[in-house]
Amino acid sequence: MPVAALSPTFDNAVRILTAHPVITEMAQDLLTAPPAMLTMLLTDNGTPTNRFMALANEQFTERTGETPPFLGAVARAVTARLTELRAEQERRQEAEAAELEARQALRDM
Repeated sequence: MPVAALSPTFDNAVRILTAHPVITEMAQDLLTAPPAMLTMLLTDNGTPTNRFMALANEQFTERTGETPPFLGAVARAVTARLTELRAEQERRQEAEAAELEARQALRDM
């Protein structure tokens, strides 16, 4: 398995990009993507494929007019934001399920 060493500057760029509104939009676009599509964009260990890096950079530049700071930084930021959005979605679903369960328990009293 190949191992990539990432520089602190690259990691910092990814952290900054993760908070960018366009990165959030791009991650939201992928939130409902079918698993087959995600397998084309991410490797088995969850890192972006070369194709995803190129597509993410193109989309970022098209939407912002900015050039990404590093090859792969946008794709990694989108992946990180997607993970955050999935966690938020899961928490909401759990809260909704707990609320529904509480309502049903009150009705059953």
